[in-house]
Amino acid sequence: MATWSEVQQYIRSNYIVQSEPDDKMMRLEFNTSDGRSQLLFVEAPIHVDGLPNFVGFFSPVAERAKVSADKLLDLGYTGLGVLARGNYIGIYHAALVDTIDSQEIDVPIRFIIAIADLAEKELTGKDMF
Repeated sequence: MATWSEVQQYIRSNYIVQSEPDDKMMRLEFNTSDGRSQLLFVEAPIHVDGLPNFVGFFSPVAERAKVSADKLLDLGYTGLGVLARGNYIGIYHAALVDTIDSQEIDVPIRFIIAIADLAEKELTGKDMF
């Protein structure tokens, strides 16, 4: 794969997309353990001249006003980033669009969903996302 359109098509073909608010974002929801669920947003690359483009994967964990990003960082989950997006904090991963393939979509999605759901449960005790 080499374009955002190809990433979108792959996701549409292999996952249930809940919504696409615009051409730059896809919203997916996954069932996890114990009857829980977890949201994931796949975001179009931001184009910056001279730099490679990355597609973003974000899964919210908690409201910023209720849980600090430091608490999420203190959980110590490695291999993924923590991002504040609007009123929420969550787990984030970016993948280079130019060379992305199915494994670079599928594996991070599974990992992000599992970690975000676990973090949400640990930090809030709820299943909001």
